[in-house]
Amino acid sequence: IVLGSFSLSFNLAKDDMYMGAMSFLIERFTLSLMKLATSGLTVFDGVEKTLEKSLREKFYKYVRTDVIQMPWDAKPKGATRDFVHPTLFFADDEQCVLIQAVDLIATSLNSAIVNATKSGPLINIDDLPKNNKFLEIYWPLFVTSPKGNVKGWGIKIWD
Repeated sequence: IVLGSFSLSFNLAKDDMYMGAMSFLIERFTLSLMKLATSGLTVFDGVEKTLEKSLREKFYKYVRTDVIQMPWDAKPKGATRDFVHPTLFFADDEQCVLIQAVDLIATSLNSAIVNATKSGPLINIDDLPKNNKFLEIYWPLFVTSPKGNVKGWGIKIWD
């Protein structure tokens, strides 16, 4: 999730902003779990304790009530609660290799965005790997649409 200046201008509470981004990630995670016919746990990088408490509550409510509904399907794909455990776990990146790996990919993505926006404010997601040699390596790890596009599926820009 990339939050642009327009989406940040709404001055939403931090927990609401995080939950908006997490809802996208949860949807993509649920779709992957559905494809594999399995269930999963969600682990996020640690934040301040009061924010963690609020996010856990919002996450629990979201997972318990969300239904995966793709715009092109008349019928919902299924309930998030059938695939995602409703408890949100937080881990300190200093002790979690998984979070360190995600941070490494995120740093490459951020660098590519900074490099891409040097020539103008618009970000072309398909061109991002050209703007960071490491992101080019990680690019195949991003979720893709049924047509193979990362834009809107593995990377979502809210601006």
